[in-house]
Amino acid sequence: MAKRICFSGKSGIGKSVILSNLSEALARMGYGVLQIGNDCGMTSTFLLMKGQEMPAMMEEYREKYTVSAKEYIAESPCGVYCLELGGIAAGCGCQARSVSIADEILREQRIEEQLGLDFILYDISGDIPCTGYSLPVRDGTMQESIIVTSGAYSSISTANSILTAILKIRKSQEFPIRLLGSGAEDGRTEERLTEYSRQTGVEILDFLHCDGEIHRLAGKGRTVWEAEPHSLAAAQIRGIAERLLQDPVGNPLQAMDRRELFLWSRRWAGGGWGSESIEPCRRNFEEADEGGTGSCHQ
Repeated sequence: MAKRICFSGKSGIGKSVILSNLSEALARMGYGVLQIGNDCGMTSTFLLMKGQEMPAMMEEYREKYTVSAKEYIAESPCGVYCLELGGIAAGCGCQARSVSIADEILREQRIEEQLGLDFILYDISGDIPCTGYSLPVRDGTMQESIIVTSGAYSSISTANSILTAILKIRKSQEFPIRLLGSGAEDGRTEERLTEYSRQTGVEILDFLHCDGEIHRLAGKGRTVWEAEPHSLAAAQIRGIAERLLQDPVGNPLQAMDRRELFLWSRRWAGGGWGSESIEPCRRNFEEADEGGTGSCHQ
């Protein structure tokens, strides 16, 4: 059975470009890969398909309630299979619900067996992990979640919201979640995400130090494999792809609540991480609730 991985994170972080390069790396390693975009703009597979317009499978499904998935799947020049789910009418329905329905269609029509798939990689758009975005995790569609995040507060906040949603709906700390650090050319990004990982238990898949090069080439319509296959960027992408083959460690997980995350983030904004854990913050919140004067700032 193909391994299904959900890639999510804050919009605009470059997740689709990163995923496209990872998909090609896996294909070059001999694996069968299907990349599925779930974005109203239908840009997830744009780089792999060289700008070719893709039909939107779920748009037809919503009109006819039946569809042949094979008619919407195209093989890219590098051998990655591509599928775009398409958008919904503004203000109508749930974009993320498409993921669960599409996966049911793929299973019913035995697409993974026909194409010899080892990986089905879902590119999930959106910053808000609402109930709809949580469905693919709750109903068992996804076997793992990769959260792409930079060291910026807004990006980490989105990652923490996704973690919170997954823990809530799974009612378990065992669902495999890993972080892929983007923009790690900035040394503080690695420091921040390492600390966040320590606080929450979320395993770090890797730190991407070649974002600038990847996106520079993507702006020219090329992946690192086409343009610079022997570069350090290509080597790092391949290394990350190889780590995708390994099972996550499976640490116990805990998300921060909104206030904890805000106070924790102020430590680095104020000039350092410090060595405190979030436990003192939790104790002080409890003291404050009981009329005490606790503070997270020692």
